[in-house]
Amino acid sequence: MKIVVMMLMAVLARCASGNAQEDIRSTSERLNCEYTRMYNAGQLDKILDFFAEDAMTLSPDQEPGDGEALRRYYEEAF
Repeated sequence: MKIVVMMLMAVLARCASGNAQEDIRSTSERLNCEYTRMYNAGQLDKILDFFAEDAMTLSPDQEPGDGEALRRYYEEAF
């Protein structure tokens, strides 16, 4: 869930021009549906495509981690 919130924050920042309110809503709904579908199907590589190559995990109960930590997080979830 925390990752989805971070993704939505990125979408909000990116949709600062044009009809921003509608762009934000439609983009966030589309990304949420895509992410949920991929997560439920266990498509690890497609989920990791949502993140930058230098993404870090920031969780209150763990030390910050790199992309490999992110991969391990999802592998454990599946």
